Amino acid sequence: MKMYTDSTAPGAEMQLADFQSADLDPDDKHILVRLNNTIAACTDSLERFRFNDMTRELYDFVWHQFCDWYIEYAKTSLNSDQPERRQQTLRVMHCVFSHVLRLLHPITPFITEELWHGMGYGSDDELLMLARWPVPLDPEEVAGWGDFRRMADYVENKHELIRIGRTLRTDYSIAPSRLIAYVLKPESAETARLLAADELSIASLLRASSITVDAEFNPPRIMPHGITRLGTIFMPIEGVLDGQAERKRLEDQLKKLTNDLASVNRKLDNIDFVRKAPARVIEQQKTRKQELLERCGKLQRLIAVLGG
Repeated sequence: MKMYTDSTAPGAEMQLADFQSADLDPDDKHILVRLNNTIAACTDSLERFRFNDMTRELYDFVWHQFCDWYIEYAKTSLNSDQPERRQQTLRVMHCVFSHVLRLLHPITPFITEELWHGMGYGSDDELLMLARWPVPLDPEEVAGWGDFRRMADYVENKHELIRIGRTLRTDYSIAPSRLIAYVLKPESAETARLLAADELSIASLLRASSITVDAEFNPPRIMPHGITRLGTIFMPIEGVLDGQAERKRLEDQLKKLTNDLASVNRKLDNIDFVRKAPARVIEQQKTRKQELLERCGKLQRLIAVLGG
């Protein structure tokens, strides 16, 4: 019994060259460029019998690119009230998944064969093991993907922006489920245009109540922020945090780390300890000291934003 019965599902026949730039969002273009790179890398590794490299390439693409990022992005499109956008996202997902199953088949043949038929990519008498091996686009075709590659670079930078925005939340213990506002100060007019057109996707990935793209933004007071290749992301915290309670929490953490740092310094300043301890133990203490210094410095900056 097939898992997918939608007659519009493209199945195994969908190829990378079938997609047109005008029909795709930046995230679509990014995942297709990454898929093309993965096909080329896996084919090369397989031909050179470097199975470990092939497995690592597939893991990175499937887990970190497709699952971590594209599927999260796709939720917005699949839940939208635009059927054309929904169908295009499904076409991209099916193209990626059908190619991934073929790439994975030499490594995990039984489950991929089952999924291939379950997803409707082949008839009952068509085996995945006999299906056409994915072929990457040739250099001329890739060169024709100029817009695809530019958008893929943009999405890589957008992922960095999302990671930094999420880190700002974590720094101040704001629950991932809570909707908060962000302000983006783009580094150029072109970036401002891309970010403004991509607000829905960014807001969804950041769990934001609103995204404001403002090239002239100057915060009225010190505000949590992070610098990215696309510009600066700000997280207004007025009305979001109990500043006094949060400052107390951070100061308590800083006090504990300061005590830990003092303990490490006492060891490293102890001549007998340094003379008698194994070199690896001394190195561990030095590494620990550097980590504590960095964490104390970060906490001091976080406290400063709260006026401490």
